[in-house]
Amino acid sequence: MRLFVFAFSLFFGLHLMAQDLPVDSASGKVIYEEIFDAPGSADELYTRALQWFDDFYPNARVVIEEKEPEKHKITAKHKFNLQIEDKKGRNQNVGFIIYDFKVWQKDNKVRYKIDEIHLEYKVYYGIEQWMDPKHEDADNNPAKLREIDAYFQTLIASLKEGMQPEEEPVDEDDW
Repeated sequence: MRLFVFAFSLFFGLHLMAQDLPVDSASGKVIYEEIFDAPGSADELYTRALQWFDDFYPNARVVIEEKEPEKHKITAKHKFNLQIEDKKGRNQNVGFIIYDFKVWQKDNKVRYKIDEIHLEYKVYYGIEQWMDPKHEDADNNPAKLREIDAYFQTLIASLKEGMQPEEEPVDEDDW
């Protein structure tokens, strides 16, 4: 009975976790994408996006693969080290997660797309494989996916904040 309860809760937990990640219905891949409002012209938003890349990434020149100012589009590729805590409370190095990142700007709108999320490996190893309850490392996969999602949620929140215009400093003497 305990085995049944454990298997059911593991499957149910992975199923719920998979629903929290944005899985594209056509491709079955995890894709983060959204269009959000941001005040400013396309040119202003493009400039803000470039500034955001410089602020968010320690070496934005390496991360940005292509700048297309005429299309108001920035294409980037980045990787980050994924670590999870093991059962003994120690950090376990999983490897590098690589992803593609595109940002487009229109007047008063920004669109981003984060896709091709995979483990750096000899062959393409998409994170979607970690959603399979039959995966060989099924016990650790929920923690891996939570860490990846947390990274992208932080990135997205930072991008949205970076696309807002800077507030004008208030002159205390001008009253």
